[in-house]
Formats: sequence, C-alpha cells, structure tokens
Amino acid sequence: MNTRFFLCILNMLGLCHNSFTASCHRITKQSLFASRTSSRAMSESSSDRRRVYLAVGSNLGNRFQNIVEGLGQLCSNKQDINVTRTSALIETAPMYVTEQPAFLNGVIEIETTLTPSKLLSRIKQVERDLGRAPNTVRNGPRPLDLDI
Repeated sequence: MNTRFFLCILNMLGLCHNSFTASCHRITKQSLFASRTSSRAMSESSSDRRRVYLAVGSNLGNRFQNIVEGLGQLCSNKQDINVTRTSALIETAPMYVTEQPAFLNGVIEIETTLTPSKLLSRIKQVERDLGRAPNTVRNGPRPLDLDI
C-alpha cells in the first residue's frame, strides 16, 4: 500500500485547499507534508479559526480508505473545517489489546471555526458512520479512530 500521497489524495478530493498540489510528486513516506491553507478556504476571520491536531487511525477493513472516507465526512463543510497539513501514514502494532490487526496511523492539522464540543460531536458522528460501535472494548479494533 502506498500511503505517501495522503495529502495529495485529500487535495484531489477537495478536502485540502492550499498550494501543495504542484509539489505532490516530491513527497516521501518519511516527510511531514507541510502546507498552509489559502485564505479563501474558510470565510471566517482568522481570529475565529482554531488550529487543531487530530490523530487518525484504522485497523479494520481497508484502513487507508476508512481514513480518507472519514476525513471526507469530517471536512464535508469546507467552511468550518479545513485540512492544513498531514503526516505520513505509518503502520503500527496495537497497544494494550495486542490481539488485533495492526493500525495505520497518522496526524492531521486542521483549522476550524467549530467549538471544541461541536468538533468532538462531529468526530464521534463520523466514527459511528464508518462503523465504530459505541461501548466496544477500550483500545480494541476499530474501522476509524479520530482523537483530538
């Protein structure tokens, strides 16, 4: 699986509005994809936007697709959430509950106009929409994990 073009895929899906597209061919798996959002990405003034970092992960089904689909849902309203940077996606062994598949994990930076509680509500809804059941085994397998 080639995860080195994670930000490029988000860019192609319209989830990331920045000047990064022209340099997508230079990305390596070890790089941190650094790009800044354009001023047109969000209509709110810069003082209304908050920078937030989200850990993203998946260890069930098509892990890469789950992450891309989840971020697509999370950022469906480009006026209130915009992806500004992503890390590479790295396969990691599970912790705590080790009898489960390996995770695909990464980090994204977003800018949002949502309050922390509204952002958390949207994150939880996206996780449910992608098949994460509430009240399952803590640290157990999941199709999508988004943490603030």
